[in-house]
Amino acid sequence: RLRADTIELAPISGSKADQLANRTIASMVATRISAAVDISVGNIEETWESVRPAKKPKLNILAPVSTVQMEYACHKKAPAMLELISGQVKKARFYSEHVEFSAVDATRAEPDFLCRRGNVFKRNRRSMRARTRSRSAIRRASCFRMNSAHLSRL
Repeated sequence: RLRADTIELAPISGSKADQLANRTIASMVATRISAAVDISVGNIEETWESVRPAKKPKLNILAPVSTVQMEYACHKKAPAMLELISGQVKKARFYSEHVEFSAVDATRAEPDFLCRRGNVFKRNRRSMRARTRSRSAIRRASCFRMNSAHLSRL
């Protein structure tokens, strides 16, 4: 027994081996399975199919939120990135009731962008959880601190 609440799986790179590995893990464990979806690749359907056999599947959308990473990984500016995040969250909610968003490179993100990103989640309330993949992001973005209490209830 692992005694873990959630097992996080790496993003699928498009190969059948990744899908098969996720499907095998999902069918063998009873804990929640969180499958990462890289927003620049956008393979939500494939990722969902790989974890659908799990007893408690969850999709975790990974998106860059710093200006440098948004332009490098997704070739998008902040407004277009917010639309992409919103669209991917809606798409993920179609497949799974449990969706999580992880902000990649959040320490270099603009605090205003993190606040606007928080508003995206207010519109997609049910079972939506947001977190940052950085230790100091919450210290840097005071407006995100105000929204984090609201987001944790979603």
